Amino acid sequence: LTPSDSDARLSPIDVPFNAELSLAVVYADGTSRQLESDARVNYTMSSSSSACAQIQRAASMTSKPSVHILAGAACTSVTVTATFGELESSTSVEVVAVSSMEVDLAPYPDTQANNKDIQVTTLGLVQCTPVSYQHAAARARVVLSNGTALVVTSQSSFTSSQPDLAHVVQPAQVVPLAPGSVRINATFGYAPTVASAQLTIVEDVTD
Repeated sequence: LTPSDSDARLSPIDVPFNAELSLAVVYADGTSRQLESDARVNYTMSSSSSACAQIQRAASMTSKPSVHILAGAACTSVTVTATFGELESSTSVEVVAVSSMEVDLAPYPDTQANNKDIQVTTLGLVQCTPVSYQHAAARARVVLSNGTALVVTSQSSFTSSQPDLAHVVQPAQVVPLAPGSVRINATFGYAPTVASAQLTIVEDVTD
């Protein structure tokens, strides 16, 4: 789960900020009964969990209670304990958020499978053309607090720190205009999360 104001909720990350609780009691004869919506069940959380989450009781017997991660929550997990008479059971769920963003540049067009391992830091003239520069494809990833990295290129916006030296044709094509050094900036989400990559443009033919 993720805090209700976290950009981890956004596509393509799609981490939910709430989840339904499920609780069943198993009898000695092997039969079972769902109890999550039973009014006699008491749900509690530790003080650390209560600081970043809340339990929303079921509105009716046909709906289920849920745990909701609060906006701005900084916890890494939430534990919910259910008590029914003398029976007790607990469950924990990991809480993640967007931690950082990474940006790099690849050969353009970025359609070759082997391009994923190639990073471009310098662009030069196209061979046999004195005024046309090579292009690059900007790529963006976000890293969650648990270390998971996800590609968000299509959901990010890109700009150049110096549009007179290079500009970005959306969604992510970097077009050099003159020699120099620029930063290609990426923005994702509402928070927002930002990062940039350095690019050098030279008046030479490069490999």
